[in-house]
Amino acid sequence: MKKKVKKIPPAIRVSVDSLAATIKYPFTMTVVRGKTVHNVALPRIQSHQGKEFQYWFASDTLCDEDRSAEQLSQPVQISIASSLPSLFNLRVKSVNNFIIGNKTFKSKGSPSEPRYYMYTFPDDVDKVDIRVTSPSEICGKIVARRVNCPLFDASGLLEQSETFFYQSFTTFAGFSLKKSVIGRQFHLAFTVHPDETLCGTPDNFFDIPNNPARIKLAVISVTPVKDNLWLPLFPILLYSISMSTVIMLTYLKYKWLDRRENNEPNILDGTDSEGNVLVDKIWLFDKPSMIVSHKEYQKLKLVKDSKYFNFLFFQIFGSILPSLTTLFDKQKTSNNLNFCYLNFLCSLEFLCFKSFNSMTSASSLAVIGVLNLIIVFREKIFSFKIPRLPTTHGLQQRDAPKVVCFLGLVSMGILWTITNNCPHRTTIHLDMYTSSWIFYAAFMWIYSKRHGVRKWQQFFIIAVSSIYGCLTLAENMFNVNSVSRWVVKILFSLTAISSTVYFCYQYFYERPSGLQGNQWITPPFESPQLYLSDANGIYNPLRSKVVLIVLLICLSVVCAILPLLTSESASNSAIICLGRGQIGIYLVYYAVQKCRFERQSFTLFYKICCTLIFIVFMLMECLNRYLANFMLTYNVLLTPAKSRQLNMDCVLPGIDLNDLRHYSCAVDCFLFICLMDFIDSNIKDVPKKHIFVF
Repeated sequence: MKKKVKKIPPAIRVSVDSLAATIKYPFTMTVVRGKTVHNVALPRIQSHQGKEFQYWFASDTLCDEDRSAEQLSQPVQISIASSLPSLFNLRVKSVNNFIIGNKTFKSKGSPSEPRYYMYTFPDDVDKVDIRVTSPSEICGKIVARRVNCPLFDASGLLEQSETFFYQSFTTFAGFSLKKSVIGRQFHLAFTVHPDETLCGTPDNFFDIPNNPARIKLAVISVTPVKDNLWLPLFPILLYSISMSTVIMLTYLKYKWLDRRENNEPNILDGTDSEGNVLVDKIWLFDKPSMIVSHKEYQKLKLVKDSKYFNFLFFQIFGSILPSLTTLFDKQKTSNNLNFCYLNFLCSLEFLCFKSFNSMTSASSLAVIGVLNLIIVFREKIFSFKIPRLPTTHGLQQRDAPKVVCFLGLVSMGILWTITNNCPHRTTIHLDMYTSSWIFYAAFMWIYSKRHGVRKWQQFFIIAVSSIYGCLTLAENMFNVNSVSRWVVKILFSLTAISSTVYFCYQYFYERPSGLQGNQWITPPFESPQLYLSDANGIYNPLRSKVVLIVLLICLSVVCAILPLLTSESASNSAIICLGRGQIGIYLVYYAVQKCRFERQSFTLFYKICCTLIFIVFMLMECLNRYLANFMLTYNVLLTPAKSRQLNMDCVLPGIDLNDLRHYSCAVDCFLFICLMDFIDSNIKDVPKKHIFVF
């Protein structure tokens, strides 16, 4: 008869509890197994985030430095010591799933009952994916550490070593490990935090009161994977197709602009009577003959577009350089997998980048900006010159506002490319600063089409975007208390309302450059100038400007109040809502005004092109907002553990929803640029004196 071979336990777990133990009269236990010695003391005291927690039960797995068969077959010897007679419960059991295989397994732990297991890389495996899921939102931590004993100290807290990686989690944790980094063997530890400080308040508030012992169930898997050398080609292929399409469309637009250079006929061609716009709603104005036109706004000397590259100074020192400095901080925290807010289910590691797919898609915005800058400065780049002569027809071309907007796109693209390698809330103020820059630059681009370019516009963009960046920095980087947070919110509200009111004042009361002081309405808080003039000689702005002013102020008031009504920080969302909302309102208002006063000049080609561009632009904007608000794959405003709950699988090989959002944003910006270049092509032959300013 064949003798049955006794199986050697891979690890031993010892559990003990004693309610009679106190700090003054502790209960101690010493466990000896061959060369392994482990001590346990009750009550078990743990320090966490400046607080102390006591537990009258403990469960530890012995850490055997020597994994030989002789050591593992040694008997377990336990000695108990107590200053007072004590009643205790003791249990010793074998951990049969201690050696991690290719199968998923379950583990249950609590703050005083940490769990750990061991994985050995097969010879043909160089990389593994670690995935941990849990039905409970209790805050836990997963740690991968090169095999080295002891793993836990007497209080049940993890002993750190030179090579380790950790990640806090609620319902999901995941990361990859390479054999060349962690070693041939590593311990995988699963612990539970004493409170929710690091993970944030659970969505399920009943999860904690119904579980005072904080027992958490985790499903753990370690899966060998092979680096797919072809996988990085999918993001590159999608990027190449997208950018090739943009380059082709940009080239066609470039040829179209060359045919319509300056959007005006030659000064020697035509007369003021050509191409008049018929105003069929003349009853809207008291004095239609004295409504100020585009002619009175175009008397100043053209602003040199190259001067607007001075804005690049603020972009470099305001966003790009600070984002580069964060790369050095991230290198110091490479073992802290909480630092980078990545989509760990679809982050493509390639070369030295942690998220190659996100960096590739993020750079598309910079490409849009560079291509359009080439169009603006094509005369200097390709060494040819088309004369620009101010004439009496059409809108005077002003490329300076474009330059500011395109520089913002380039800066945002570079910023996104850098930060998407390791997103973190320490750079969110840079994102808000550059986003505000783009919003207000686009807003001023619309404004300047009829009103021209003024110096105050430059300072307005710089001032408002800088203030928003500083407020976001104070709100999200520093641990401000409730009083300081309210101060930040109030400052944001004042800035949002005051900046909008200032713009509206300039929009309605700014005197056109072609008029004298006695020919224009008197602004509030100013006394009328003493000139002998006929009252009928005073020009007036369009009355419909009041509609835009009311809409803009109402939007700013709503966005200013929202952060004050919520306890959580909402200034970031309010800034985005305010910027996008103002552009949307002005753009729709601009289109409506053109339909009111210029529809007689609309050709069939113009109607089709503008309608298609506008519809596709709005659809892409809605898609972008949907992806940003409802389909986020991470969120730097949340805790790292909460952010990982948003992680999603790839929608395409090496492409996630965040990448699609980057591409949709780039397409959205490109369509906006096309719309702005094309929207006033209908009045090329219309005299300036018949072009209303709205």
